[in-house]
Amino acid sequence: MNRQPSLLKIITIDYIAFLGWLFPVVMWGMYVVLIVLGNVKINDLTLPVTFAVITVVALAILIWRIQVFNTIFSDGIEATATINNVSFFRDRGRVDYVYTYQGQKYVSGNAIHKVKQTLALKAGEQVVLMVDRNNPKRVFIRDLYVG
Repeated sequence: MNRQPSLLKIITIDYIAFLGWLFPVVMWGMYVVLIVLGNVKINDLTLPVTFAVITVVALAILIWRIQVFNTIFSDGIEATATINNVSFFRDRGRVDYVYTYQGQKYVSGNAIHKVKQTLALKAGEQVVLMVDRNNPKRVFIRDLYVG
């Protein structure tokens, strides 16, 4: 079975990665619109420099998040968990679960984006997690990101 996470699924489902991708797209789109409308002078560098700094930070967060997923999915351990809470507010949500790793019980969760796959998650449902060997509280639901 392929255990490597899909880049597209990481960006669309993981809320932190989604924001790392969304910020630069929205900011630069807004900048182009402001130029077209004549509200920004092209020779004024204040806005583009600010947007460039925010873009670098957002992309660094996105790259870091993708690296976290790839590390956990390539070196992590599978564990079974029971979802104890799924909640959404507008386009963002949170899924919390309880699992046992090496005989110890953990409660953890993830910030998720509201998409078809995450809306299907229900409290009481059993899921398979990928658990970070070095930090057992860092886990992701395997089937949300693989494929």
